[in-house]
Amino acid sequence: MSLLSSSSLDPSRSIRCLPAMLFACMAICLLPASIVRAQSRRDPLSPNEVEQLRKLAYQPDDRIKFYGQLLHERLIAIQIPPKPIPGITPPSRAQQIHDSMQDFTFIVDELEDTMDDYTDRHADMRLGLKELLKESPHWESTLKLPPPNNTYEFARKEALDAASDLHDSVVELLAQQEKEVAAQKKQEKGH
Repeated sequence: MSLLSSSSLDPSRSIRCLPAMLFACMAICLLPASIVRAQSRRDPLSPNEVEQLRKLAYQPDDRIKFYGQLLHERLIAIQIPPKPIPGITPPSRAQQIHDSMQDFTFIVDELEDTMDDYTDRHADMRLGLKELLKESPHWESTLKLPPPNNTYEFARKEALDAASDLHDSVVELLAQQEKEVAAQKKQEKGH
């Protein structure tokens, strides 16, 4: 039998393999672009902030308060431009505001995940939640401070939605925890 059998030259077989070959070629071509994009993505938390959150993993109130501090810092960055770093060209002020608003939304999402996790573990978060509740009225007003700009309007909308959702979650969770603690105290008095 010859190396070039009639089945290997079958045109219908080549046509059937064409979509798979095209997909493989596109994947190979697009892979470097996705790697570069992933490498250039900004991190919303500094390595020190990530480490601090890890250290506070088993201290619900302190961890929630720290998340509140991170939110406050991002809100300050929206109001006041950061100090320039010598030798580095900073992004435009509009881009800085955009980034701070995105960071705010990211931190809110992480905080809500943390609250859900602590709720599942029946952890007492009342002190941390009360701190967040004190700060929450300032979130919306600060996010609305910068004048309209297409660079950050979508990020602003997401941050405002996240702030509103977080406020509602904190109010609901705090009421739930207060109710559970009251019921527990009542039960302890009964025994």
